Amino acid sequence: MSDPKRRMSARSFGLTSFKFNRWSAELSEEQSLEDALKPEFWVDLASQVMGHDPANSKGRGDIIEVRKLDTGLYAELIVTEVNKGFLKVRLQHKDQPAIAEVSEGSPLTTKWNVGKRMHDVIRKADGQVLAAGFQSKDKAIEWIDDHLRKMAA
Repeated sequence: MSDPKRRMSARSFGLTSFKFNRWSAELSEEQSLEDALKPEFWVDLASQVMGHDPANSKGRGDIIEVRKLDTGLYAELIVTEVNKGFLKVRLQHKDQPAIAEVSEGSPLTTKWNVGKRMHDVIRKADGQVLAAGFQSKDKAIEWIDDHLRKMAA
């Protein structure tokens, strides 16, 4: 007979969607991953993660996927503790693409367009949008480099 401590019990095993939740959170341009690691950041959402039955609260062990579309950040946080008014998380995984920068001295730069959720290329002097609709800052900077190269030729 095998040792029961070395086996997974049926009551501890199940489809994730029935046992735990996976949440999605999108950070604004002003918010950072460091903000999301603080318990008070989640104060308005703690009761939602806990569920409706305070005697049988849920949430501990849930995963929160954090995305920051303006920088391409993706992170996974695990909920370690939840109660009314707070939610504690721990960083499990982080993927942050290298952040490209516009060449120093360039008359152009990029700007995150909150409404369109895309990057725009603008002229620094007057803020005029020259190109729009880039899903990544890298693509907007590629456009700037190509545009400046063509203008210099």
